[in-house]
Amino acid sequence: PKYLKLFKSILRGDVPKPFEFQWLKKDGTLCSGEMFISLIKNEQKITGIQAIIRDLTDKKEAINKLKDAEERYDSLFNNSPDLVYICDFKGNFLDSNEAALNLLGYSRDEIKSLKFSSILDSGQILRAYNVVRDIKKYGYQKELQEYKLKRKNGEIIYVESIASLIYRDGKPYAVQGIARDIT
Repeated sequence: PKYLKLFKSILRGDVPKPFEFQWLKKDGTLCSGEMFISLIKNEQKITGIQAIIRDLTDKKEAINKLKDAEERYDSLFNNSPDLVYICDFKGNFLDSNEAALNLLGYSRDEIKSLKFSSILDSGQILRAYNVVRDIKKYGYQKELQEYKLKRKNGEIIYVESIASLIYRDGKPYAVQGIARDIT
């Protein structure tokens, strides 16, 4: 009934905007597509309908897989009891999970205004930058590193950390690390 109504309106000269629809293949597979409709006229008289159908099945499947992957990543990032953080190559924090914020005592906005050098023991800053250099070179950190960190309230804690590259558009973008409180 929906499509009969649509075709009747087309025959009256109302051309719909492109719309999505689904169909079943002979083998029972459900497909998704987008239809573009135009009228064929001869001397201002409608003599036919032209439809172009673009199969969106693969695109929809890829979008669903990406959404699933994003949800899994988000769940791991936000629900991990370990500290998860993302820094750019200059050491600026881009993001961190709740466990990191709670342990370090910073809000999400505050952590984004910090460099990791501001919470590291001064004797470990050069080593941390060397680790970042190696991560950029190899794509990952070869072994766990222990660091002495200063919480917002000045209290000292110890963590072990491992990190790897994050890519955006196929190029290294940032460092993502996981740290565990070993105090």
